[in-house]
Amino acid sequence: MGHVGQRRLLGPFSVAPIGFGAMRLTGPNVFGPPRDRRQAIRVLREAVARGANHIDTAQFYGPNVVNELIRAALYPYPRELIIVSKVGARRDRSGAVLADDEPHQLRRAIEANLRTLDVEALPVVNLRLMRNAEPDAHFDDQLGAMIAARDDGLINSIGLSNISRAHLLRALQVTAIACVQNLFHVTNRGAQPVLDECTQRGIAFVPFGSLGFGATATAIQPPLRVGGSPLNAATSLVSGAANTVAWYTGEAGSGPARASSTARVDQTATIQYGVRANEQAIRSALQSVAAYAAVTTLPASPNATALVSALNQRVATSLTPQGSQQSVADIETDLATAQVAMKDVSARQSQAQITLQNLVDQTETISSDQVATEILALQTRLQASYQTTSMLSQLTLVKYLPVG
Repeated sequence: MGHVGQRRLLGPFSVAPIGFGAMRLTGPNVFGPPRDRRQAIRVLREAVARGANHIDTAQFYGPNVVNELIRAALYPYPRELIIVSKVGARRDRSGAVLADDEPHQLRRAIEANLRTLDVEALPVVNLRLMRNAEPDAHFDDQLGAMIAARDDGLINSIGLSNISRAHLLRALQVTAIACVQNLFHVTNRGAQPVLDECTQRGIAFVPFGSLGFGATATAIQPPLRVGGSPLNAATSLVSGAANTVAWYTGEAGSGPARASSTARVDQTATIQYGVRANEQAIRSALQSVAAYAAVTTLPASPNATALVSALNQRVATSLTPQGSQQSVADIETDLATAQVAMKDVSARQSQAQITLQNLVDQTETISSDQVATEILALQTRLQASYQTTSMLSQLTLVKYLPVG
């Protein structure tokens, strides 16, 4: 993961952009204890050591497993650690996930989280919806239970999970929402309307399953088998639904890709720095890489060397822009130009700041006596100028004509 840098706001809390989802610290199928408890504790400590100060958990993970591991690994908790739990579900003895979302059950689950984690209050607790229904009176009652828990000091902020945009809008009518946690990854973008609404309102969107869930990672838009030569079309979506290489198409909006993200850097300059994964240069590069994954060779095959050589030649040809075809270098140049423009503006603004600061410094060092002297001198010069102007206005050409 590496050390995490830039921070993001999750409600009132500052967190690293990459958090740690603790659900998989349990046994198989998120049920029961881990196979290696000591390893699970080491993973938690390493995640925090590498900068992940946002941990996602729930009392029903295990159940009653993950929160206990978090306490064993990290208590007393670092001051900047933000533990976010969720309520609304439970596990039965068989491991099935069931709704546990009546108002009194939500309160009971919050209190169970507090006991297991050994804290007096949690930074954020997400209300996890288990019913596939539009916002209704039951949802309002659930929100009421969450608000009561916040008002009683058990939680600092309220989050939502597994919701629709309609749920978010309904909730915002009665309370602030710190974050939304929904399923969202490269082939399942069903929560895009929720993400858009969160972005517009400045609400943290925390995707779960962002890398997919094993074999279901591409269930929404299954990757398709290569339709034939040339191999540089290995990622083209053709007919059929068998296995093949999948790649991220990204946002496929219209208009220039650079214009998809802009920033006003001063009153006269706006830079464009947008990039889309479906730009021709990126598509070609990904397709060429996918071609390697789409072909297998057997070491014992007499044609293996020739096949790999031909594949290398085709990939090299695909990666070489033809004529006016866009290249990755073109994208780099566009972004470098934007970066240079931003640096120029920054330098210009820094120079303006220095100039203005010098003026302020000079003004602050001038004494009142010096200002009075300068004003009197200016007054004297103005009076002399007025007298000269008055004399000149009385002159006429007649006074200089010869007398005949």
